Amino acid sequence: MGKAGFVSHQWVSDGHPDPEMQQMKVLQETVRHLTQDEGTVPLDIITELSVRFATPLDLKSFQVEPFFLWYDYFSVPQLGPVGRAEAIMSIPAYVVKCSFFFALVPFLADAGLSATSWSRRGWCRMERVVQEISSDHTWILVKCRASMEVAGTVQSFLTGPVGEGEFTFPEDRDKLGPVLKGVVTRKLWSCLRARDFPGYRRHLGLQAVYFRGLPVDPEEGLVPGFHASLAPSASDLPAAKFLYQNGLRSAHGRDSAGWRPLHYAALGALRTKLSSEGVYGSCP
Repeated sequence: MGKAGFVSHQWVSDGHPDPEMQQMKVLQETVRHLTQDEGTVPLDIITELSVRFATPLDLKSFQVEPFFLWYDYFSVPQLGPVGRAEAIMSIPAYVVKCSFFFALVPFLADAGLSATSWSRRGWCRMERVVQEISSDHTWILVKCRASMEVAGTVQSFLTGPVGEGEFTFPEDRDKLGPVLKGVVTRKLWSCLRARDFPGYRRHLGLQAVYFRGLPVDPEEGLVPGFHASLAPSASDLPAAKFLYQNGLRSAHGRDSAGWRPLHYAALGALRTKLSSEGVYGSCP
């Protein structure tokens, strides 16, 4: 079947995504380079310094089997508001299915577009966070044919929460809340099924970041069976619930990823005392 790449980009104007085809030209040049030339796509400097075993992406990755692109205004029906709206809300599902994620961010002075403006857009943030949550798919920052980099870590190109991004239509913020929550919930269940407990704990805690500015509440009861009697006292109830939902036996020790309960509490900005009471033991 081959592999597909998802192209994330900004609309150049309200009425048309790319009226003078400036972004399209950069994309065409990029695809020609990826599919016809020899060499590699280099790592960005942050990845190169911080990810020990990261390697540049060999261009053969795009040449040994059919390569497809998902680009919204070609892949989403543009006639009819209902069909278009349904297709737009399904965009996260396409991100998950693609092996590559391209952030198409050429500098367009007249339109005021750049990598920085892309990072502020709510929809672009949504596409990126879905890519980061979904799997270990490769994402590539494309500024021009001669400037492409593999971003191998979240720190390579910082953005912010979806709900705090910029939206042309503010109502999109409310619509994206349930969509993102669905993505996160599926990831949590996927981690549990795979017995990836550290991954489950990270995403459980990061809900406080994922959903900031969105009208949705975090998932808090995926692991059934918690009862208030498990807490030594009423004041220990929040900490006891936190430990239970994270599958942690006590507030001490490290899990298989080397993280302590306090690390996971910090992810979710949990403002409660982690009780020293409870059963002691190792964490899975």
